[in-house]
Amino acid sequence: MSSSINNLFVFDVFCDPFVIQNYSTQQWQDMIRVLRGGDLLGSFYYLLEQSDLICDVPDFALKHILSAKIYADRQSHQIKNEAKDLAHLLESLAIKPIFLKGAAYVLNNDRNHLGRVMSDIDILVKKTELQQVEAILNKNNWVVKQLDNYDDQYYREWAHEIPPYTHLYRGTTLDVHHTLLPPITGHVISESILFNCLQDGATSALVFNDELKVLHSIIHLFFNEDFDKSFRDLLDIHLLLNELEGKEGLNEFYSLAFSLGFKREVYYVIKLRALIFKRVLTQEENQLIKALPFRHRTNVFIHLILYWAFIPNHDLLPSRWSHFAKFIMYLRGHLLKMPLRILVPHFIVKTRRAFVMAIYGAHHYEK
Repeated sequence: MSSSINNLFVFDVFCDPFVIQNYSTQQWQDMIRVLRGGDLLGSFYYLLEQSDLICDVPDFALKHILSAKIYADRQSHQIKNEAKDLAHLLESLAIKPIFLKGAAYVLNNDRNHLGRVMSDIDILVKKTELQQVEAILNKNNWVVKQLDNYDDQYYREWAHEIPPYTHLYRGTTLDVHHTLLPPITGHVISESILFNCLQDGATSALVFNDELKVLHSIIHLFFNEDFDKSFRDLLDIHLLLNELEGKEGLNEFYSLAFSLGFKREVYYVIKLRALIFKRVLTQEENQLIKALPFRHRTNVFIHLILYWAFIPNHDLLPSRWSHFAKFIMYLRGHLLKMPLRILVPHFIVKTRRAFVMAIYGAHHYEK
């Protein structure tokens, strides 16, 4: 399928939305397809609205963009209702859940939640509270997907969350975390930090403070193996940091991130914001990165792999190098989450199970 847009087209429009004034009809059609595939169409609407560019959108394109905006707005409303119900449910146990990621952006009315869609709600509770939380969810129409013994053990022993829940009637998916990174990685953020760096969101629900909220977004992105919709996550980080910069909170964020051992990931973000969003580094940021001993060799990785891994995954953007970069990030994500002594046996087990299920059916291993 031929395309009127190139691999960097999406980067360009989110860097300078005024480029749409020169779009051809074919470019509009292709861009809508790519943005929809990357869950970016609703965000695109708000980008154009805030730039006073809605009047420059052709009628046929506006219908698609407006539809995505309405869908995202409705989902935000649903998130607020779900969060209220969950908070009320856990309140009976004297547990106050911390809402994470997309739900936190909605509940705190962060700029990046406008037009954003999400697949689930994420909450954080203390590990000692997990048994109580599971018990009350089980009694209130929340059900866990059928898992085989191996996958259940994976969640219980190695993951940073328990198996996901789905509401029996509303279909909402809920992920219950007890920390931010799988314990098996060896990278531990103490509960004293997680449960003290908090603020009340705009709806009175608990969320991380601005610094920890954006750090969690960075952790989620760069310790993840799935880069199919990674540009949306990078856009989240960029917009959250823009808000922090407006509040003069960047230095506090860098201090927190560096103290918790995420210098490399923060460096990725600083460089990618400059490369993709054409952001000029502050004097403090230039001084900060000059002190990082790994920056020169890391720059090669950023330019050859990371940058290309953020190109949206779509048939209209058929970059072989982008697919290769995403594959490298897929392997890297697994290596970061599991040491080789566990990853190799895990890969063998999952491969064997996939082969068996292909023959006997997807439910062969379910309890």
